[in-house]
Amino acid sequence: MNFEREGYTFVWKVENLSCAWQRVGKKIESPIFTLDAIEKTRWRLVLYPKGEKIGNYISLYLKRLEGSKGSKVIAIDYELSFLTRDGEILKPNFVSNDTFQKGQAKGASQFKMRDETFQSKCVDEDILTAYCRIWVSSRKNTGSARIFASTIINIDKFSFVWDIENFSKMEISQRNDYVIKSALGDHMVTLELFLTVDNSDELINIYVKTFNQNIKFFRLNSCLLDATGNRTNSGMQEFRAKDLLAGEKLILISKKKLVEKKNIYLPNDILSLNCECDFSTKIAFEGIERIEHGISSKFKKERTENILSMPSIPLVDALRSMYSEGLFCDTELLTRAF
Repeated sequence: MNFEREGYTFVWKVENLSCAWQRVGKKIESPIFTLDAIEKTRWRLVLYPKGEKIGNYISLYLKRLEGSKGSKVIAIDYELSFLTRDGEILKPNFVSNDTFQKGQAKGASQFKMRDETFQSKCVDEDILTAYCRIWVSSRKNTGSARIFASTIINIDKFSFVWDIENFSKMEISQRNDYVIKSALGDHMVTLELFLTVDNSDELINIYVKTFNQNIKFFRLNSCLLDATGNRTNSGMQEFRAKDLLAGEKLILISKKKLVEKKNIYLPNDILSLNCECDFSTKIAFEGIERIEHGISSKFKKERTENILSMPSIPLVDALRSMYSEGLFCDTELLTRAF
């Protein structure tokens, strides 16, 4: 990144983006930042992870706050983009000279294709870094500063092997379930395995439900384990809060196909599913990490170009460590069959 120009640069990291619960038209807002030399105006970035209107796009906007200081209408130049893991600006970027009233947001509804963004170099370890530069081309001495902020989506991860005994004899009326509880005994998620009939064939389903309104997002990835321990992907699905409260199901595979290959997939008549789950409940942290004023020296420039690989402030590190070590939510898995 070139920091040797006048103007303000805002770098915003969104961690665990794939577990964002926002649907189409729902947004994540960055921490607020102030441009002291541009009439002390206050701004933020607005990100729509699943698009403002179209689900396969990511939307990104720059917004001037309603209660912002400064003139009623202000003219600025601005640039929006995402950064790669190497700190480079992802092209094509969005550059504009425009006016902003208080409370107004401008940018691009179809900013980047969602799939292309997640497959590109700009999503590293599930972190998306948004980049915004603001300056006034008609003025000199507008000041120079680099503002670094982050938003961390809380996630809990857990995995387990789910063994269904006497599977070949399982009937439509039977249910097998996993109940996931927190360390405090709160009911988190129930996974219930059962059979349904479709054109005389029996299909394996997993019903996902929760009564916990704190859970905003849940992702289930299940794999069949064969007799040698190898895994075959059998289904992955994401659920939002509304889905979970209403109850949703994931269809895996035909029972008949497994029974036909019982020596491979049903050793001792046991169906083994390797399940990996992620769920998010809230924003764990959001805030400004640091602000650097003045035009960068060569040393500073080299340091900021490696921002994505640098450790964050102690508070962010502490929060991330506590979540990765499960200190906030130890999970307990209970199994029941009837």
